Parts: sequence; structure tokens; C-alpha cells
Amino acid sequence: KNLQLSYDGKYVSYQQASAIKILNIQNNELQTINNEPNSMQTYFNWLDDRNRIVIAEKLNVDNKKYIVKFYYYDIKTKRR
Repeated sequence: KNLQLSYDGKYVSYQQASAIKILNIQNNELQTINNEPNSMQTYFNWLDDRNRIVIAEKLNVDNKKYIVKFYYYDIKTKRR
């Protein structure tokens, strides 16, 4: 679900279960961005000017408290 194209059209991303999948359309390489333990990815979107995805995760601190963590994933370096 939530199918999206990168700004240059080289990558397509989608959410599958608790992970974000990124497919390189040119060589069919598939990358997976897993959420951290005790968290759930609530949002992701490609930046308008580069191949990076902004991700928001809802992290369960304890049974009553949650925090939202924002980070980006760089498709070229494959790092958060």
C-alpha cells in the first residue's frame, strides 16, 4: 500500500506489513527499511529534490507513553 515514485522516477516505494520496500526500476534491486523494535512506521514520503525518504515512526516507550521519531533514508548510501 501507499505506492510512491522517487523524484527522478528511478525508484518505487510501498509499505508492506511493518516495512517500507524500495524497488529500483532499472535493475530490480529491492531494499527494505524495517522499523525499529517497539515502533510502527506512520508516515513516509520522498523528498522533492533527491532520492531520500522522510520517515516518521511512533515508538512505544512504555504502555502509556509514545514518542514520534523522524529520520530520513538515503537510497544511495542505504543509511538512515
